Amino acid sequence: MIYIISDVKKSLGLEWILTKVKKDFKLHIILINSENSSFEKWIIKKKIPYINLNYRNKFIDFIPVLLSIILYLIKNRTKIVHCHLRKASLLGLIASYLLRVKKRVYTRHHGIESNNIKSERILDKIVFFLATDIIAISDEIKFQTTFNNRFTKNKITKIHHGFNLDYFQSIKVSNDEKIFRKYRLKKNYYIIGVISRIVYWKNVDKIIDAFIIYKKYHNPKSILVLANVSKKDDYSKTVIKKLNCLNVNDYRIIEFEEEILSLYRCFDLFIHIPKLGAYEAFGQTYIESMLSKVPTIFSKTGIAKEICKNRVNTYFCNPNNTYSIVDGIKFHEKKKINSSLIAKNAYFRAKHKFNLDDHFTKLYQTYYL
Repeated sequence: MIYIISDVKKSLGLEWILTKVKKDFKLHIILINSENSSFEKWIIKKKIPYINLNYRNKFIDFIPVLLSIILYLIKNRTKIVHCHLRKASLLGLIASYLLRVKKRVYTRHHGIESNNIKSERILDKIVFFLATDIIAISDEIKFQTTFNNRFTKNKITKIHHGFNLDYFQSIKVSNDEKIFRKYRLKKNYYIIGVISRIVYWKNVDKIIDAFIIYKKYHNPKSILVLANVSKKDDYSKTVIKKLNCLNVNDYRIIEFEEEILSLYRCFDLFIHIPKLGAYEAFGQTYIESMLSKVPTIFSKTGIAKEICKNRVNTYFCNPNNTYSIVDGIKFHEKKKINSSLIAKNAYFRAKHKFNLDDHFTKLYQTYYL
């Protein structure tokens, strides 16, 4: 069994899966572009055999990296390959197809953004053809993968991400205090959290607009936290421009926080409102926030569309309407009993729906059938 994974700094979900798979299979890992990451350090700590390959230039590095993968698969007499994320899936599935590896599993993590670029659509079709099994992580991704793709109809299985529930119970309160001090958060302030990449369809700019209105007209004692952000495209300039309308003490930008669950527990409210449609493939942050018992405002996208109900286990807003977001913030702050009940319902819903046992039952069926 070889997992091929690209461009991961840290992933609790993959760590939980690999811990179990290591017990049941002779596991090896091929990492691509994850050198010196927390994820690589975790693999070393767990003593899982692996190699790390650099794939920075698609023209120069493609053949050398592909050959390295082929040789590693041959060396380990590989019977099952499971690929995660874009570069790993393309390279890993080409290599395993050329060697006629019996099981070539591909987990699709992305939404419809690849549909907007012709070259990406072509890559999707190549990957669909090469894989023997395709795992869709949500109903939306299952639909996007099967729609107008004749290669995928008999290959696809829906398997939600699984979450280690014990891990969410094991975080110490002292960790929360450490995070509070680390980012100069204030106990008597209303902390609104966002954990998201800075890409246009995540609607971070709309959240900032709503926060500006909320702070100015409703609660001056509030702080906005933007965490685990990546600022790589032109949209980030829009976000920074909007943040400049605030005092620097009114917000915190956190590029990467490894103690992510403690960070969630520092929030009085968590907001995740991607654009409507199929941009959000799943949204692990939906489930992480629900299992962290944080009141939430979501848009009806990703996995939230499948499992959440308005004012039952989240507050659904219109992600394109700033005042709809403001109304959600006011609802949670003013109606604390309702807000607390919503967070409690969300916790039990996520706990029931996303346990690791169910995930592994379906995953192992894919490997063995």
